[in-house]
Amino acid sequence: MRKSVPKFAFKSLQVSPVLAKQIHASKTFFVSQLPSFECYPLAEIDISSDMKRFKGPKYNIGGFDGQEVVSVLSGIVSDDEQFKTNKTFYLLIQGNPEDDLEELFRVQARPTKDQPGNAVVFLRPRGKKTFKRGSAKSYEELNGALKAHYKTDTKQFAADIKQLLKNNEQFEGLPQATIEAYMLLLFEIARRLVKSENPSDKKEAFDILPIGSAIARLIQLLERGDEKTCIFEDVFLPGGRFHCFTGTPEQRERAIENINAAIFGTTKQETVTEEDCLEALEQLFCSDERLAKKLSKEEQVEEKMKALVVAPGVLPPVLFQPSDIEGYTAYDYFEE
Repeated sequence: MRKSVPKFAFKSLQVSPVLAKQIHASKTFFVSQLPSFECYPLAEIDISSDMKRFKGPKYNIGGFDGQEVVSVLSGIVSDDEQFKTNKTFYLLIQGNPEDDLEELFRVQARPTKDQPGNAVVFLRPRGKKTFKRGSAKSYEELNGALKAHYKTDTKQFAADIKQLLKNNEQFEGLPQATIEAYMLLLFEIARRLVKSENPSDKKEAFDILPIGSAIARLIQLLERGDEKTCIFEDVFLPGGRFHCFTGTPEQRERAIENINAAIFGTTKQETVTEEDCLEALEQLFCSDERLAKKLSKEEQVEEKMKALVVAPGVLPPVLFQPSDIEGYTAYDYFEE
């Protein structure tokens, strides 16, 4: 396994206050607070006959929310003993049992020195047993597929993506282009979490960018459904003013600054806090059930603290008992 190196050197000439807060919030949410549960490959007995034809570890991520999927992906791309060029991994999402639906992704490793988490991600066509040759879409093709289904309705697309990030089992009726966009966005986050003992300057410049925070704000822009504010081309086409997934680190940073300017304007940026940035990540990438449990625990602590202040002399011996519940979809492989 690659060793974690807690060193970040952002190469931008000037980082805006909002971007700096997003960097810290993203590091908190996708590093410090990333679920550490183990997701083991499926046992042979649990693999369907259709899937047995594919060589490589297979993971069932059905029912996982966005942060949990990032944790699984991060574990895959960070294992330098397994994540070798052309090595394949499979991710299965099964819908509600009564729907008899499933989506299968193939992740083909394409690590580079500057971006060791790179991969080509394929989605098996629905109703088919095998993957189509060359089925990893470019960003241009993904943009076209989304427009073919949603036309200009970015608001509905945002609602569908949010639904998947909360509970990826709820995908009945959604086009496969949305499923592809879902995995693309999560992989964009996970591939930046690979740490190296001696990272290149370019790798550090890529990795420090708060892609997760940028995605959270992008969804907000798309959710407005205002063609004057944000259209699919702004987000998914390379060169689009909000496209932060390809290009140099400087180009991606500029796109994130454009996103922030569109969301916050000029004056409101000064009032944005790191807590605001962290909350935006929680609201998008955590399931409602996990958010409710988190809120419940915080409320318990708050009530106990109030009791300490109001009546410190009459408290029981045990004050608090913690709860037991705790360019391409090939990414930059084709870039110079």
